[in-house]
Amino acid sequence: MCGIAGIWHLNNKNLSEQKLKTFTDSLSHRGPDGSGYQIFQDVHLGLGHRRLSILDLTDGGKQPMNYSGSHLHITYNGEIYNFIELKTELRSKGFDFRTESDTEVILAAYLAWGINCFEKFNGMWAIALYDTEKKELLLCRDRFGVKPFYYTFIAGELLAFASETIAFKHLPDFKFEANEDTISRAMCDPVLIEGSGHTIWKNIDQLLPGHYTLLNLHSKKIQQTRWFSIPFKRSEMNYDQAKAEFYNLFENACKIRMRSDVPVACALSGGLDSSSVYSMLYHLKKSNSKEERVNFQSLKGFVATFDGTEQDETDYARSVVDFCKGEAEFLSTDFNNVIKNIESSTRLFNDITATPISVLGDVYKNMRKHNYLVSMDGHGADEMLYGYRSLVGMALTQSLLEMDSQREKDLTETYLAMFHPNHRAEETLKLTEKNSSFKKLIGTENSFGRIKHSLKIKLKNINSNKHEHFTYADTLQSDLIRKKRIAQLTQLSDQPIDLGKYKLDGKELATDFYFRNIPYNMRDFDRAAMQYGVEIRMPFMDYRLVNFTFSLPSEFKVGNGYSKRIMRDSLSSLLPEKVRNRKLKIGMGAPVNEWFNDQLSSYICDTVNSSSFLQNNLWEAEKIKKMVLDNCKNKSWKMNEAQQFWYILNAHLILTN
Repeated sequence: MCGIAGIWHLNNKNLSEQKLKTFTDSLSHRGPDGSGYQIFQDVHLGLGHRRLSILDLTDGGKQPMNYSGSHLHITYNGEIYNFIELKTELRSKGFDFRTESDTEVILAAYLAWGINCFEKFNGMWAIALYDTEKKELLLCRDRFGVKPFYYTFIAGELLAFASETIAFKHLPDFKFEANEDTISRAMCDPVLIEGSGHTIWKNIDQLLPGHYTLLNLHSKKIQQTRWFSIPFKRSEMNYDQAKAEFYNLFENACKIRMRSDVPVACALSGGLDSSSVYSMLYHLKKSNSKEERVNFQSLKGFVATFDGTEQDETDYARSVVDFCKGEAEFLSTDFNNVIKNIESSTRLFNDITATPISVLGDVYKNMRKHNYLVSMDGHGADEMLYGYRSLVGMALTQSLLEMDSQREKDLTETYLAMFHPNHRAEETLKLTEKNSSFKKLIGTENSFGRIKHSLKIKLKNINSNKHEHFTYADTLQSDLIRKKRIAQLTQLSDQPIDLGKYKLDGKELATDFYFRNIPYNMRDFDRAAMQYGVEIRMPFMDYRLVNFTFSLPSEFKVGNGYSKRIMRDSLSSLLPEKVRNRKLKIGMGAPVNEWFNDQLSSYICDTVNSSSFLQNNLWEAEKIKKMVLDNCKNKSWKMNEAQQFWYILNAHLILTN
């Protein structure tokens, strides 16, 4: 709902209001509805806030906020969806409230329960809470990192934190420069950084999801303390019981996320996940669901279209809208300003992502134009329910290891059906050859060692109960990046996630959730929407639903020819069969290969000929230039080449800003 910032001069240097304002106001796009600044002169600490008004639109909801003259002060970004229930519980303990905001509930909850209050919150948050009695600053981030939290720390000198890395460009006396190791890693694969807590910028790290830290004037380092991890337990439910529980949890997750004092929209792609959210919301609307602080009347979907490309899902989205008898806006890309939009949005994004962020942002920009400030989105289901080909592929590998021929056949069909028909024959040949080779390996001496090598798995002791922690490769594979060997990333958590308890396919799910796609997607969609002052809410990221889904056997989640099996079956009455039974996986992204062959061809040719591109020592400029010019001349861009070049073009744009 906002942008937060803070500066703490740990060396007794005076902190000016102008310095705090400049740092905070660099995030005005996140909070266009107001601002607030508070300086604690005795310790030279300042808290800043840019407001996006979602709950309690009066001045009572302004931040930084103090609870009723107490010693607690807060600047906070996010939403606590169960704040109404928590307020009732706190009132029974004698707490009073003067506002209708969830922010005041956080303060009272911390006074009542201390650190344990976070276990009671159902929501997303990045919190900075200062205690004037203890002269202690608490920083905390939600379970899954839905809301961002970046910081720099120099012992005895400075702590500064903000909602986006772009803010640190506006922090006086801070040297803002790229970290060559991490930016090289991100140019090979953008998902390789986010889950580590490190960034592509020197001396800027993240507070990890599910962690907090306590700091005072004498702190020598930031110790990130884990307060949450997904419980490792197995459900005893049968499939029908699990379906009913999944439905109930998802329904309630959608319901409480509709609490808002402003209109709520839905980002609808036509894929199963966003369609499920859209359909559930219209089901709740039609059933006249009564919920405090909820209004379904203005509900509407927003659909990005890519006419004539493989990325276009308009037909599926339209079938969902028609089935629900709902409303939607269908949005076409504005190619008159595509270059300007890509440049400006990428530079504000200030990081490397797999697709031009303007494509994601266009949906939220149009929501804002229609006066919608909240978007209900479908992110998170893929990572829990084998929604990616790689996850189904790992489940298939597990079936091969267990020599379960029936499940192998089922998962082979499931995997291949996720490809576009144009590519399915090619993928069938690849998979047949891979499975045949793998079966031969299983029967050989020292097979697990060979399997580990062939899968390029960076985890030790496959299928053992010993402690295993995810590590990041220190060798880069791309022949377009100059660096090949890079420094291993340091561990920021006091309790690294132990992957040893999972089977092979479970490891892949947990790795995606903790280290790869979830942290990466949370960052991208938060940044894409908040560029336009729109807040995203994600029912699938409700911790109750996540915990439950992780407790289920893989057969409930992928099987009978489908990924996301339990979701398809539990929501069968809400979705058109065309979407519910859809197997093709596309995903939200720009058709960059087609753009490079057409609308962006001249632009990228000019870019690779520019002196700033050719003189950068992070990439093989001449090799890239030849590839780009040849592909543009012959209109022969393939998606994999276009994707690799986009990562580098993305880096070029933010480094030359």
